[in-house]
Parts: sequence; C-alpha cells; structure tokens
Amino acid sequence: MSSVTLSHGSYGIGIICALVEEKAGMEMMLDEEHEPLEQKSGDQNSYTLARIGKHNVVIACLPGGHQGKAAAATGAVHMMYSFPIKLGLMVGIGGGVPSQVPAIRLGDVVVSMPESTHGAVVQYDLGKLESDGFRRKGHPDKPPKALLSAQGAQHDRLFGSEEIHPRDQHTFDHCVSAFRTVQRARRDDNTPQVFYGTILSGDLVMKNGEERDGRAAADKAMCFEMEAAGLVNDFPCLVVRGISDYSDSHKNDRWQPYAAATAAAYAKELLGALSVQEVEKLGPAITTRDREPVLRKRRMLIGRLLVMTGAFEDLRSITPTEGLASVLAYRLRVIDA
Repeated sequence: MSSVTLSHGSYGIGIICALVEEKAGMEMMLDEEHEPLEQKSGDQNSYTLARIGKHNVVIACLPGGHQGKAAAATGAVHMMYSFPIKLGLMVGIGGGVPSQVPAIRLGDVVVSMPESTHGAVVQYDLGKLESDGFRRKGHPDKPPKALLSAQGAQHDRLFGSEEIHPRDQHTFDHCVSAFRTVQRARRDDNTPQVFYGTILSGDLVMKNGEERDGRAAADKAMCFEMEAAGLVNDFPCLVVRGISDYSDSHKNDRWQPYAAATAAAYAKELLGALSVQEVEKLGPAITTRDREPVLRKRRMLIGRLLVMTGAFEDLRSITPTEGLASVLAYRLRVIDA
C-alpha cells in the first residue's frame, strides 16, 4: 500500500465494476495505490483509490450478489456523491455475438461506440409488449466524446445457435461430441483484438443462441451485458467489455478472469491516451435537467479519444506497458490452471 493520501476532490475519473473478478483485473493495472479515505455518510460503495498513468481514479465494485442496471445506477450515484467524477468507465465482462462479429473470440474486447441513430448502449428490454410483438422505446445517452477520440484456444468453442446445453451436464465433453460446432478461421496468434460498436444492456442473463442472434440483429450489436443501461444517462462513461462467453446456453465462468483482465488492460491504455488537461476542463457530472451542455462536452472528449485509440484493432498495437504485461502473465496463469 502506498503512503499517498489525497482528498476526495483529487479523483475525477470513476471506474465501476460489477464483479469482484472485474475489480481485481482493474487493480492489476494500477500504477500506484492510495490510502483509503473516510467514507461519506450514506455511501455504501467499497472503493479502491489509485493512480493510472497521470490520472487519479476511484474504482468501485457493486455489492456482492447485486447485478443489473438498478444496482449499477445506485453505485454510480453514490460515487458521484462522494467524488467530483468528470468521466467514467464501466469495465468488466460481457457475452459476445458471433453472428454479428464472426471474427470475435473469447478474451477479445468490445468498446461501446455510438451509431448514427442511437447511443453506444441500447437497453433491449425496455419497451411495450403489444399484440404484434415487442416495441422497444428510448435509447440511453451516448458516451462522452473525450473518450471516443483518445485460457487457450482449445477451450474457445462456438456451438451452433440451435444447440442447447443439457442442464444435467456440467462439462463440455458431451457437447463437443454431440453438437455441431461452428468452424472458424484460425488466428495467427492468440492476441486479444478490440471491436467497437453497439452493446445491448438489460436485466436478463442472455443464455440462448437463437434469442441472442434475433435481439442483436436489429442493432448489429456485438455484446450483451447487464449494467451499462443504468449508467450512461447520468454517469458519463464508456463501456469496456472483455468477452467471456458467447451469450448461449454453453455460457460458463471459465473465461471470466482472463476477459476481465483484457478489458482492464484496454481501460489502462485508454486512460494513457487521455490528457489531464482535457479532464480538468470538465466540471463534475450532474444529474439535473441542466446537465446537457456538460454532457455534450464529455461526448466530444470521448469522441476525440476513441478516434485517437481507434488504431487499437488488437492489443498488439498498444505500446507494451506493465499493465499489458500483467494481462499476458495472468493469461498464462489461466491457461496453466
């Protein structure tokens, strides 16, 4: 533990993780950990205070057993109550959509990128169920523009969308021999790649290949997750998800630690491309009706940052750092296990 002690006002970048494994991956990327501060009354979050590159960051994990957009929104409100958060990241794992991104593999990273008609995160379970089907309504806000511009392959198997994992089977040995697998071109190496696009967010755990493909098709979505829809309207953030499964019935926890680490590695490099001066120009996030001019500045900053980091088509294009070395070392530990 570092002996560095700062004030609450020194932390302008907030990072929210839903799972302990996600927070652990983020903590691997820290350049300096700071002493904890006295918790403000009413704030139920557990924080890690630290420095990543030139930025002081506060990392929070949702309380154990609590997932979904409501828990994420509560965690973000508490963080903004205790710290003058200007920009945020939602970092963790998600389920990939291979029907939309055939090249995607477990351990790759998906980053929220807005499309022309809606934000980078779409809440897919918000709408009306009418006689002629479900009609979705509304789109969460777009991410701030300052951020927009700045296991082994033998265990990565993609089964056909129609193949359902038997509930009485706890391993994949039966599935490999009994079910159709999708044959995909081999990569030259196992380096994680980064994809930019729409992320679907909702309170449902997506574990159905055919439902996954149907829901993702309209938005050409690359990833499913459960928290971002509760954040992006009031907590100005970019969503970074390491792919730990394919959102089908074969979903399991095997790839979660590695996927959490690759997402954290991307977040570290993203912050490295973000200047302290640009963050300092922003005021703290607000949740009032007058917030639009403030949020517009954040969207512009995220936009510039993602343009700058758009060259990160895979993690090989990232300058080697202690953080990336930690990811690779962590990957070796996962494979050896």
